Amino acid sequence: MAEAEEAGLARESDRVTRELAGVSAASAELEALATELQPLSQIAEEFQRYERLAREEGRRQTLVETERSLSDELTRLRERRARVFNAPILEEEATIDHPAHETVAGFLDAVQGRTPSWTWRVPEERLNAALDVGRRWTVERYGTTDIRLEERVRQRWWVFEVS
Repeated sequence: MAEAEEAGLARESDRVTRELAGVSAASAELEALATELQPLSQIAEEFQRYERLAREEGRRQTLVETERSLSDELTRLRERRARVFNAPILEEEATIDHPAHETVAGFLDAVQGRTPSWTWRVPEERLNAALDVGRRWTVERYGTTDIRLEERVRQRWWVFEVS
């Protein structure tokens, strides 16, 4: 029995020795792999740095293109402004015929109803203020707004030639 126990212990000792040898071999392999993988972390850091640089370069190129586009647009606008300010001004006169029955009151009502196209872009407050001034002036000068408009009115126009 002692011999059997001794044989069992010898087998157990051999097994533990083999496992220790395997652990030592695995430890040595692990150290070798760690040594081989160490540069990979540096490469990964460098890769991330290059990715960041690539994103920054993309942003830079976008900004350069935007700046170029804005500069071109600004140049075009400056050229157009120069053409407008240096454009020859032509002065023309026109005669407008009012119907014989039209009165100041009727004209002011048409303006308030925004019948003339020139009133379409005028804000409501400004239009109403101008109408009030026109009505007061007419009443002060003529006593009523039911006076007839002149049949013919001369107006002077300035025409700008812009290409």
